[in-house]
Amino acid sequence: MNTLVCMTLCLHVLSVMGQPAMEQPAESDYDELAEADSKSLQNTLVALQKSTRLSRQRWVNALKKKDGSCKNCRNSATVAFTALLNKPKENIGRGQKIIFQNVVLNKGGAYNPRTGVFTAPVTGLYLFSATLLHEPERGSLHAALVHSGRRVALLHATSGMWDEGSQTVIIQVNKGEQVWIQNKNGYNSLIYGMGFSSFAGVLLG
Repeated sequence: MNTLVCMTLCLHVLSVMGQPAMEQPAESDYDELAEADSKSLQNTLVALQKSTRLSRQRWVNALKKKDGSCKNCRNSATVAFTALLNKPKENIGRGQKIIFQNVVLNKGGAYNPRTGVFTAPVTGLYLFSATLLHEPERGSLHAALVHSGRRVALLHATSGMWDEGSQTVIIQVNKGEQVWIQNKNGYNSLIYGMGFSSFAGVLLG
């Protein structure tokens, strides 16, 4: 029995000794793995940097485009005018437009000095102002600031004295709508010129 056990142990030892030993990774293998990981990390960083640059450039382009369009909007929406009456106007008919021929400013070209009518090029909030100087020898002056056929404000100057009728209003005007000053009473009124009577307007926003 003891002899059989000894022989079995000897055979097991011999079989183990005959098997090749497990190979340990060489140092060069670790270097190759580290180099591969480093290259992979570098590639990832390069790709991330490229993506970041592209995203940043897209934002820059979008902001430049938006800023440029806003500047164009501001330039195209600059609307303002001032027109004066150089010579006296008399025998103005009832409901007749008062034409201010001497244009001091007409930014945007919306005021027509031949008709005395302002036509809004864009929709917005506008400020309009008008002043009429009346001669004392004539009857009282009654005029109106009209927005597309609707009287917005009235101007009055008393007879028997040098008197001015003046109004300033802020109204919403849509694109294509018109604003003008017109006489309300008969032919007896006389509006003095020489720069004393004026009509002005400006787009507020």
